[in-house]
Amino acid sequence: VLAVQRTVAIAEATGSPMYVLHMTSGRALKVIEDAKRRGLTVFAESRPWNLFGTELGYTKPDGGIYVGGPPLRPKWDQDMIWEAIRKGVVDTIGTDHTAFSKEAKLDPTQTILDKRMGQNTLQDYPPMMFSEGVMKERITPEQMVAVTSTNAAKIMGMYPRKGALAVGSDADIVVLETGIEKTIRAADLHESDYTPWEGHEINAWPIMTILRGKVMVENGQYFAAATDGRYLKR
Repeated sequence: VLAVQRTVAIAEATGSPMYVLHMTSGRALKVIEDAKRRGLTVFAESRPWNLFGTELGYTKPDGGIYVGGPPLRPKWDQDMIWEAIRKGVVDTIGTDHTAFSKEAKLDPTQTILDKRMGQNTLQDYPPMMFSEGVMKERITPEQMVAVTSTNAAKIMGMYPRKGALAVGSDADIVVLETGIEKTIRAADLHESDYTPWEGHEINAWPIMTILRGKVMVENGQYFAAATDGRYLKR
């Protein structure tokens, strides 16, 4: 809370826009909400694993995979993040993806000084977002698209090349099959040997991912190459 209050104070004193990363605290989100209400240009980002997990993850046998910063919070804070998305207080959801293996995350030789922070969340967070957010009526489909794509493109100056389905925009499209029953398994992911949500029941799954018009993944088959990426100045 103190860190966000300080950030808002600097934004107010200098007129500079602020982009506050990794919002996990419901009380700190109230500070952001008040700043936005007063007309300050303060953006807020949160992360998948605070939307889908709570501090109870640390009590599991493999609790080390949940270590990151800021940490997982109680369910009250999780509910406040969902509410903040609905109200437009949270502008973006970043993956905060870290590609450590499960063995690396649970390495017993780590100390607090060299702990491997973050989670493997890149591939399963879109269907989790749809299942936990849209299907449970916490947010609308339009709000999901805004916080996962459009808002970030606008804030970073990449809109409408990114963040839009329009003539002249890059054809970046994810096709989700919805209304299904599926269990998240690490075995269904690419280049990953664990998922924080192993065994979680969901109602959506990506069946096609397209980058600039090229199919990257279709029905679980991977077609992407390392040379497909393209740097964009923000």
